[in-house]
Amino acid sequence: MSDSKNILEEIAKLKDSINKYREAKHITSNAPYRAFPVNARGRGSYRARGSYRDRTRKGYHPARNRTLIVNHNEDNNSQFVSTTSSKSFKLINKEVYQKELQSKNLSKEEKKDALEEAKAKILKKKLETRISKNRVKLDLADRCMIDGELFAISRFGAKLVCLDVPTGTKTKHVKWNGYNYIRTKAGNLALLNRKVFLKEQCRYFQKTGECSKISTCRYAHNHERVRLCRNFLNGSCMDNKCKLSHEPNDHNVPNCYHFLKGNCQNEHCQYLHVAPELELICRPFSIGGYCFRGKKCLFRHSYECPDYQLTRECSRGKGCKLKHLEKDNLDSRLIFNTLDPEVLLLPNLTQKVDGNFDPRIPRDELIENEDDINYSDDEDEDYIDNDIPIVEEIDDSLKNNEDFIQF
Repeated sequence: MSDSKNILEEIAKLKDSINKYREAKHITSNAPYRAFPVNARGRGSYRARGSYRDRTRKGYHPARNRTLIVNHNEDNNSQFVSTTSSKSFKLINKEVYQKELQSKNLSKEEKKDALEEAKAKILKKKLETRISKNRVKLDLADRCMIDGELFAISRFGAKLVCLDVPTGTKTKHVKWNGYNYIRTKAGNLALLNRKVFLKEQCRYFQKTGECSKISTCRYAHNHERVRLCRNFLNGSCMDNKCKLSHEPNDHNVPNCYHFLKGNCQNEHCQYLHVAPELELICRPFSIGGYCFRGKKCLFRHSYECPDYQLTRECSRGKGCKLKHLEKDNLDSRLIFNTLDPEVLLLPNLTQKVDGNFDPRIPRDELIENEDDINYSDDEDEDYIDNDIPIVEEIDDSLKNNEDFIQF
C-alpha cells in the first residue's frame, strides 16, 4: 500500500509539472515581442539572432514593465484630473477642470452674462490704468469734487479729468464754475463751445527749469514760472549752473511760518507775509513750486503734501519730498468736499484777457490766434472712448433722455 501511495504522489507531481510547463510555454508563444537576452557578465544587452532591427529607430527596446493593474482607484485627494483628447493625454488642475465643465454646461444667457462680466473687468482695468497715469501727469493741477467724484482741473478748467473710476449713472451735461461741460465716454468733462486763449506751463520745465523737448513741446516755457530753489531761499545754494529760480516773488515763495504765528521779527524776511483764509494746502505751489494766484491765493503756500493732508495716503511713497504731518484733517476734508470753485480764481476761458494787466496770465501764455490751439493732450485723450458706450436707454422713463449716460 505504501508503494502504491508513493507512486500516486509521484504521478501527481509529474502532472503538476507538466501543466506548469504547458502554461509557461503558452504564455511565451503568445507574447507580442521577445525580450533581448541580457549578458550575465554585465556587458549590457545584445541583439538575439533573428531579431528585427529598424533602420530608422536604431533598434527596438521593449518596455520591461509587465505589471497588470485591475480596478485601480484614483486618489480623491489629488489636485489634478486626467483627461484625454483626440491628440493627447493630459493632467489638469481639478479646480480649473471643474470650472471648464461648468462653463460648458452654461446656457446661452449665462454665457452672455459671463462674457459681459469679463469685458467689464477688462474695461475697469483699463480705466484704473488711465486714471493712475492721469494722477501722475496732472499731479500739480488743482483738484475739485463734482457729484462725489474727484477731478483734476486741466488747462485752467478747459477740461476736468476724472481721477476716480466712474460708477453708476451720471448726468451727461454738467455746469461748474459758471461754464457748461459735457461728459465724455471716458468720464472726463470737456468745456462746451470753448474758446481757450491760454497755454499751460510745461510741468517738467516748471519743476526742474529745463525740458528735453523744448523745441517741439507745445506747452509754455516761462522762466518766471519756474520753481524757486529752496537751497537759495535758505542761503545754501552753491551750484552756479542751478536751473531753478533764484528770484523770490509772490508766486514761488511759501508763507512765513513766524508771520502766521504773529512773531516774525525779520525786517528782510523773504517769505510771504500773507495769512490765507483756508487751511487747505495749495497744490500747484506745494508740488509744482509755483502758484499763478500769488498773494490772492486763499490756500496755504507750504511744502506739505496735499494728498496726505486729505487722505493720509501718498502715491509718491518714500520718494515724496514734502512733509507728511500727522494732525486732524477732518476740517480740511470738509472744506475740500464743499469747496466753491470761485476760490480757485481761474482765468476767464471764453474772453481774451490782456496779459499785460492780469498777473495771473503772462504774455507768453496767451494765444493770439484761436486756430493755433492744440486741444489734443496726452492726459486728456479719451483713448478708450469706444470701450465705454453711451447708454441713452436706461429705463422706460429715461428712454428719450440724452442727459444721462451709464458706465
